[in-house]
Amino acid sequence: MQEIMRIMQGYLSHWIEHNNEHAERYEEWAMKAKEAGLEKVSERLAKASSLLREASKELEAAYKELESVKLV
Repeated sequence: MQEIMRIMQGYLSHWIEHNNEHAERYEEWAMKAKEAGLEKVSERLAKASSLLREASKELEAAYKELESVKLV
């Protein structure tokens, strides 16, 4: 079980970082789309960023749960 937990922590850490990088990029392009007059595209990119940040919060919660597991 310890090995699985270690691997999961590695994946979770990677996924959180990866999601946050993508969310930032979506926000950048949402602003560019808005500046270009592509309001609907901008809104969808902003929403995608928000959803990805919510997903990251769930991944962070899972990571914290793993940290709290006591091995006997």
